[in-house]
Amino acid sequence: TKHREGVGPTWTWTFGQVSQKPETLFSDRVKNTLDAIPDGYFFKLMAGSIRGLPDRVGVKNGRFIALELKVGSNKADPLQGWTLGKLKSAGAYVAVVTPENWGKIYQEILNMFL
Repeated sequence: TKHREGVGPTWTWTFGQVSQKPETLFSDRVKNTLDAIPDGYFFKLMAGSIRGLPDRVGVKNGRFIALELKVGSNKADPLQGWTLGKLKSAGAYVAVVTPENWGKIYQEILNMFL
């Protein structure tokens, strides 16, 4: 297995095949699931040099949603926590999403304003 790190995503090459990192696979899973939600619009922020912004944001039935995605032992850093706290105090639905809690978070988003 060889690793290439640098600009862009980190890819793992295994016996001629390319496999994405667990973070990328989870992010893609969340994106595909969110894209299928009726009455919702979600997107990934491409903030560049602005740190602390959530990974996915969107709106469902008029409610702003901010999701920070984490895999493995990764946790939201203090700046991400501060940002999510400010958004929550302004009325947004916020969550730190992991593969383990994604099903519960997804159901909460689906059930908003039903």
